[in-house]
Amino acid sequence: MEIAARAGVNRGSVLFAIKSKENLLRTLVSYVLESTFSSSTLLVGETDNPVLSYAVESALQLYMAESREEVRELAAVAYTLPTPSDLIYRKTAKWLSELFKPYNPDWEERDFYEREIASGSIMRAQLDEILVLYRELTEDEQGQLDLSRVLTLQEALDGVNAPAPAAGRADRRGNRDPGSRRS
Repeated sequence: MEIAARAGVNRGSVLFAIKSKENLLRTLVSYVLESTFSSSTLLVGETDNPVLSYAVESALQLYMAESREEVRELAAVAYTLPTPSDLIYRKTAKWLSELFKPYNPDWEERDFYEREIASGSIMRAQLDEILVLYRELTEDEQGQLDLSRVLTLQEALDGVNAPAPAAGRADRRGNRDPGSRRS
């Protein structure tokens, strides 16, 4: 087992610690979800727009799934195994509840959970379709596709993070902020 060899421990120790491949995948999924939730918060910053936070988090997950075939396959497997898929749904439902509860005050966390199950099914179907289409491409085409996705995501993130012109200052085209005073 490669994990045991790299860690310098025997195989039994690794199997005892992780219990199963599904548990290892669950641990990885938990780490990835926490990372994307916190990264989207860092990228967006303080905002009153939960849709922006949700869009950035979704874009990060899709970017990771699009970045390498192995990652896409792991994501597809995670959505099909009971333990990781339940973790995905529950953590995402909790996060969505935190974001959108003000807009749906009568909803309980299970309502967000049910909607996450529906959107998770859509995501799983999209990942499966992406995998089918991706496998049909040549290696050169795959490289071009990956590069275009990276550039598109980077442009979108740059647009989100672009600072607004300060009051009284002109933007790049020379337009002044309407509320500013001319000196």
